[in-house]
Amino acid sequence: MSPAQPVLRLEALSAGYGGLEVLHGVDLVVQRNEVVALLGANGAGKSTLLAASSGLLRPRRGRVWLDGAEVTGLPAERLVRLGLAHVPERRQVFATMTVLENLLLGAHHRLGREPRAAIQTDLAAMVQVFPRLGERSRQLAGTLSGGEQQMLAIARGLMSRPLVLLLDEPSLGLAPLVARDIFQAVAALPARGCAVLLVEQNARAALQVAARGYVLELGRIAAEGPTDALANDARVSAAYLGRRG
Repeated sequence: MSPAQPVLRLEALSAGYGGLEVLHGVDLVVQRNEVVALLGANGAGKSTLLAASSGLLRPRRGRVWLDGAEVTGLPAERLVRLGLAHVPERRQVFATMTVLENLLLGAHHRLGREPRAAIQTDLAAMVQVFPRLGERSRQLAGTLSGGEQQMLAIARGLMSRPLVLLLDEPSLGLAPLVARDIFQAVAALPARGCAVLLVEQNARAALQVAARGYVLELGRIAAEGPTDALANDARVSAAYLGRRG
């Protein structure tokens, strides 16, 4: 893949549920090893965009490209193998399994294909990123705090060794200090070789973590650009940062 080739590209993507179309011809790119923020009000279509990108929802029109290859309509499990991981809203960890078992599930498609030492190396790396997971490796995931469950959900996604991680509302319902730790971990992911498409209710934090951003309104891209430019855009500031020009 050439340096200019996006790791994820959505081309005129439309998607919806039943008779309702939610996304209308969305174009979006994520370059290798960058964080991209996706902002928008509730109901704008942000989670639908992630689902249509990751194979959880089949697009009605348009194309999805991953690492230069078209993957439109492929199922989610196939996309995980190809390098796309999706961490949905509200964690969705396996509550009756231990932290370690949850992490190993993230690497299930690698078991038997890679040396066990490689998976152990990645487990050690996740503990470095989120030390609390190491402290609670034998604990049932359902007994963790909300912040710890979010850390586990992100780490489980990373255990698949994705090229790009789709991250939906990681700070939702978390205390500010815990959310800060989550954002610090997200900001460090490009250095580990993982790009991120970040949907986040805390627009200010998302714009600080990301290099570029998009604003989605009623299923269409209303603005895009470097995050410093978006933060200084009067309309974006008023709508998402609480600043009036």
